[in-house]
Amino acid sequence: MEYLGGGHYNLSKLRSLLFFDVDTSPSSCSMSKFLGDGLRFLKVLDCRGAPLDKFPKVILKLYNLRYLSLRETQTIGFKASPGIETLSCLQSLCFIEASQSFTAGLMESLGKLKQLRRLSILKLKESDGYALCSSVQKTRFLYSLSIESENSNEILNLQNISSSPQCLKRLHMSGRLVKLPSWLSSLSCLVRLYLRWSKLEVDPLIHLQALPNLVQLIFEQAYNGKRLRFQTGGFQMLKILMFGKLERLEEVLVEEGSMPRLEELWFRDCKLLKKVPCGVGFLTELKYLEFVDMAPELIRRLGRSKIYEDYDKIKHVPSIFTGNQRDWGVDGNYLNA
Repeated sequence: MEYLGGGHYNLSKLRSLLFFDVDTSPSSCSMSKFLGDGLRFLKVLDCRGAPLDKFPKVILKLYNLRYLSLRETQTIGFKASPGIETLSCLQSLCFIEASQSFTAGLMESLGKLKQLRRLSILKLKESDGYALCSSVQKTRFLYSLSIESENSNEILNLQNISSSPQCLKRLHMSGRLVKLPSWLSSLSCLVRLYLRWSKLEVDPLIHLQALPNLVQLIFEQAYNGKRLRFQTGGFQMLKILMFGKLERLEEVLVEEGSMPRLEELWFRDCKLLKKVPCGVGFLTELKYLEFVDMAPELIRRLGRSKIYEDYDKIKHVPSIFTGNQRDWGVDGNYLNA
């Protein structure tokens, strides 16, 4: 780093710079010196594995930067410096930490990054939601958005989006939701939706079932109700459905004509669910069914012969797995075909 930054080479035409896990990976100090010596046309900067303990402010001078990676550095959920909006060409901004002194200004600055395709934010507070919503609806090309609150009880204030990002394909939201944001139902390009810690009191399926391209849906601690109902005609493209830690869930009903393309159905740690969901037999394309950390009553109903109570519901499924979560992974077995 010292040799290259010392002027022995003309690097002004360099467009991509990737650091690998070597002994001479750059520190924050050497990074600032190196990037400050004429790399203003850099478009790609990958600092994966570098021992960076703070965000190098010199990066804010790389006005042509489109891709920036700080993965596996010591800036976990990196704290960006004021002025990040100067990176007007930036397309991917991942794991930026919201819990800092100028958070409101930071959330507003994101709306000036007009070329953003991917955005991931950690430690968001309820008070920052309005500014974030204002910025998100200005990002015309955004296709991946991940938002995580400061903790599992912090509310995600994400209701105030009047014009949703129509290119959005992947949406991850971790945090309490008073109610499901109304703009979710208008995301016609959405392919993957992951809701964690939402703890919704009202069945959210009615607001999601008409999404025309939704393929994967994951609920983890996302619903506090006792009953979920998949209505006829809903979720026409869904292929993967996963439930995790729905502690109050007692019943799941699948109506005929719902989820006609579903291939995988997962249940983990939903201990009040005592029997296989009613209507699973309608899921003719189902290839994999999983029950992990479930009630013993449910497991006793499973089997590949007519002596088991739920045999008729699951006899068409090629692969059925039951087990328990251990410290080292999942321990279980497949039911004999």
